[in-house]
This record gives sequence, C-alpha cells and structure tokens, in this order.
Amino acid sequence: MSGEALARLDELAAMHDDWDGEGALAPTAAALAAARQVLERLEGMAIRPIRPVPSSPEPHRVAPGPCGEVVLEWEIGGIYLECECAEDGRIEWMHEIGGHTTHWEWPRREEV
Repeated sequence: MSGEALARLDELAAMHDDWDGEGALAPTAAALAAARQVLERLEGMAIRPIRPVPSSPEPHRVAPGPCGEVVLEWEIGGIYLECECAEDGRIEWMHEIGGHTTHWEWPRREEV
C-alpha cells in the first residue's frame, strides 16, 4: 500500500465538528481506528479475490461521513466496494456487481 489512504486518515483525524458548514461531526477515534484496521488487514491478505486487481488494495477514495464515520471506496473492473467505518467502530461493507447489491458486517460479530 502506498500510504496515501493512511495519510488521508491522518487528515481526517485533524478535522473538527461542522467541517462541512452544515453540522457534520468530525470522524471519531473509533471510526478512524476501524478504518486503519481494515487497511492493515487488506494489506496483509495473501489472496486477491477480485480480478482484475491493482497491485495493492489502496482505496480510490477515503472520506468523512456526516455522522462521524469514515468511508473507504474501491472501484475495480466494474465492481464497486464500499466500507463504512461507523462512529462506534462497527465495520459495514457493501458491494455492487452488475446492479446487484450486497451488505454485510466485518468482522462478523462471532469474530470479535
């Protein structure tokens, strides 16, 4: 991983409430920690289940959400993948392939 996503998380950590001028909350420590966990776990994966894939799992977008969450997004070969690291540290995923959308939580509750 090039570190661009981690550098962006550092930028998000410096944000303050009302960063959008409309009352949005700054990303929480729990959301930022969850996003770092996702990036570290993906970098450590030995297999790449989606083809074609880039040489690293670097997301193309790392952004704050209005409720203190952090959103990571990938677009790879017509597949859209989104990871929302919620303000309480929950990690929720969504992917869209050919108009079909699937949602799940990771790690699953039994893994925690």
